[in-house]
Amino acid sequence: MYTIGIDLGGTNIEAGLVDKTGHIEARCACQTAPERGARAVIQDMIALAHAMLGAAAEKGIFVSAIGVGTPGVVDKTGTTVTFANNLGWQGVNVAEPMRNALGLPVVLENDATAACIAEWRLGALRGEQEALFITLGTGVGGCFLVGGRPYTGAFGAAGEVGHMVVDRQGPLCSCGRHGCWEMLASAPALARMGRQSAAANETSLLHVLSGGDPARIDGAVISRAAAQGDEAAQAVWARYIDALVLGLENLNMLLNPTAICLAGGVTRAGAQLLEPLQNRFERERVYTELPMPRLCLTALPKDTGILGAAMVGQR
Repeated sequence: MYTIGIDLGGTNIEAGLVDKTGHIEARCACQTAPERGARAVIQDMIALAHAMLGAAAEKGIFVSAIGVGTPGVVDKTGTTVTFANNLGWQGVNVAEPMRNALGLPVVLENDATAACIAEWRLGALRGEQEALFITLGTGVGGCFLVGGRPYTGAFGAAGEVGHMVVDRQGPLCSCGRHGCWEMLASAPALARMGRQSAAANETSLLHVLSGGDPARIDGAVISRAAAQGDEAAQAVWARYIDALVLGLENLNMLLNPTAICLAGGVTRAGAQLLEPLQNRFERERVYTELPMPRLCLTALPKDTGILGAAMVGQR
């Protein structure tokens, strides 16, 4: 049995034809451009699903359902995005127009929850019962594993950890509040800090690697410059780690997990992210007499979103 998994991100939409073992038979993608409105984005998801159905037909594969991982809060019926500030959506029924166009069951889930399901079945959280999964992408998302099952709360909003306020004097978030965790710990937040540093330090390697164009500075450029010993980049990286640890320790105090898994674009830095994060977390945590949760990076770095969405369709 195969399902189509669609990972709806703030920047890109990715779709894959996936079997029960997590093998991706075919895939395709397009840009999201959410400013066009929900209808246009949904039509793009329908087009991607059609492409995957075409690939399935060529191979004689039966597709049973479509799963969609989306930013924001998904209602308990798995049909409607209740609220997704990164997309500018409120009360958008995604499943109905897709089901009508494609003739297949369509199930929605929060993207972090979907990715956590994949990580639990196939990746770094396999076998964990009490764990925390955090995505560091366009925003910051989360999922709580309680008793080996995702906990989504009474109305589907549990895990929206990116909107914990960690600095009331911090940058304005798209949710309308200042200093949300995702304004300090997301990929765009890291890039913003790097651009500010490059502008203030024109002799830094950050400035050189950008070619004088701030738009070229992202997490990869910052981690590269920091690894080469650039003091400005290292200072940015340290600030980012500080912000990340602050939120993680708050959640550790709340949930007391055995493991914390990080996913998303920022985790491509690998050990350069994980090692200082582990060291800082060890120093910051309060209950030092208790075992420290295992900090790890995703074992499915490229495909967590697609696999998670597909597994939502398989449930």
